[in-house]
Amino acid sequence: MTDRDLLTLAAKAVGLEHIHTAVWIEDGFYSPFPPHARLAWNPLHHNGDAFALAVQLGMLVAAPGPDKAHAAANNVCEPCGAGLARDAFAATRRAIVRAAAARGEKMP
Repeated sequence: MTDRDLLTLAAKAVGLEHIHTAVWIEDGFYSPFPPHARLAWNPLHHNGDAFALAVQLGMLVAAPGPDKAHAAANNVCEPCGAGLARDAFAATRRAIVRAAAARGEKMP
């Protein structure tokens, strides 16, 4: 699954309907329409977006090592680690997005 696919499903999980009209540009979604004009959203790269996603879904998040993280939403636990250049923040953001995407994938 691509990063874009993960982010689309994560957005679905939290009801970000404007993502469907947003434009994907390299590192995230940009919305050309008000009230979200020029709003970039990418919890894989931005700590604030990832934190908001985790809070909105009531996630439990753990980062037990420099390149390991786990995020759980509604009994779906998504581990992430290895290959992230020992970046605990990147591993944690990816775990959050993966858990959100798994929830979004189950939605109609």
